[in-house]
Amino acid sequence: MRWLGRGHWMQLEVLRQYAPRPIVWDRVPARLVGDWALPRIAVVTPSFNQARFLPHTLESVLQQDYPRLLYGVQDGASRDSSPAIVERYRPRLAWAESAPDSGQA
Repeated sequence: MRWLGRGHWMQLEVLRQYAPRPIVWDRVPARLVGDWALPRIAVVTPSFNQARFLPHTLESVLQQDYPRLLYGVQDGASRDSSPAIVERYRPRLAWAESAPDSGQA
């Protein structure tokens, strides 16, 4: 732990985050009765040679079963089996693209 100044500190290499929790639909206010009233959410998964992690990532997002989700995958022209994995999920995605790029940023 390193003190940055009065009352402020920084701790490196220790990540603390909440465990994932499923969306609980009974908490949606009663005035939001139809799916059309829920906000549209767009999620993009960037990927480059991540075949090992891609199926779990795609399933994790798609299993949330959010009715107004726009989910896309942007692959940087991977040379592993990532394009084939994305192709298997294409019917469940709003869009998917595999093209060379200049990196994630």
